[in-house]
Amino acid sequence: MKSTAAGLALISSILLLTATPIHAVEQKTVFNTTGIEYKAGTGAERCQEKCDKRSGPDAQSLSAEGWTIMTSSPKKVTAEAYRYTPCSSCQPHGCICIGTEYLLQRDEPTPRAGTTPANEPVQLQKENDLLRKEMTLLRQENEKLRNQLKSIQKLTSE
Repeated sequence: MKSTAAGLALISSILLLTATPIHAVEQKTVFNTTGIEYKAGTGAERCQEKCDKRSGPDAQSLSAEGWTIMTSSPKKVTAEAYRYTPCSSCQPHGCICIGTEYLLQRDEPTPRAGTTPANEPVQLQKENDLLRKEMTLLRQENEKLRNQLKSIQKLTSE
């Protein structure tokens, strides 16, 4: 029994010390406007304002913050489109943002929960205490089972 507890304590401490951090991957899609295309009724200023709202932060500045550009593709995004109801044959009014859509990715290691060298002995001590309590409970259960087995054997032998 003592060797089992010691073995469990040794294995758990080895696993704790050799655990490698898991990396979390964060992805983000960003659209950057490079031009506008506006149709009847929508002014250039209004269209530019709408496209500026649709456009995200500059992908190049995000790459300086640790983001990696995974893919980029040209894209047209409708910022505004409408028709006047009385005129069904009229050209639609609207604004289209022309730009590039970027798929960005950033790898961040997840923080290791409580494995700093300062608190490792405390964690190991807590784990050892739990293992000792578990050993005590297992011994008690073994004793109960032995007694039950003896009583069953007594009944069957009579």
